[in-house]
Amino acid sequence: MTVAQLRRALDDLSNVPESAIVDAAKLVEQIANDTGRPVTIRGRRYPLDAVTKYTRREQRAVDATVFGTPTAFWVWQTTGTRGDYQIPKRLGKKPRYLKGRGFAHPVRGPVTRRGGISGRGAWRKVRARAENEVPRVFVEAVHDAVRAVQ
Repeated sequence: MTVAQLRRALDDLSNVPESAIVDAAKLVEQIANDTGRPVTIRGRRYPLDAVTKYTRREQRAVDATVFGTPTAFWVWQTTGTRGDYQIPKRLGKKPRYLKGRGFAHPVRGPVTRRGGISGRGAWRKVRARAENEVPRVFVEAVHDAVRAVQ
């Protein structure tokens, strides 16, 4: 092995953390897309997706944050929603008129609405599966870089 080949191999090894983080983030996005079922509200379907935000900390260090979009629907699918809730009367503003199925005419608030859905732990499932699969991405990245040196 020449000095140039050794230098190239060491450069490849130094890039392993950054490339493995990008690969791991893509894997977590895929896991989230597989786990999140679309939410249907008033006949409109909202798919649950995942997005990664990359932040460079130092010269070669990268942080990847994977989060679900739309965020509120992921929260509802994970923890559920509270029970009955009240739509309050707006103080000091023009009254809010509510229209909806079962109302004979627009109604002024406050109105108590039935609510409450149980969560099914969607994001916890994503996290549990990612905790098992992401370490393999790093092991494979190091293994590939070391194999290239040989």
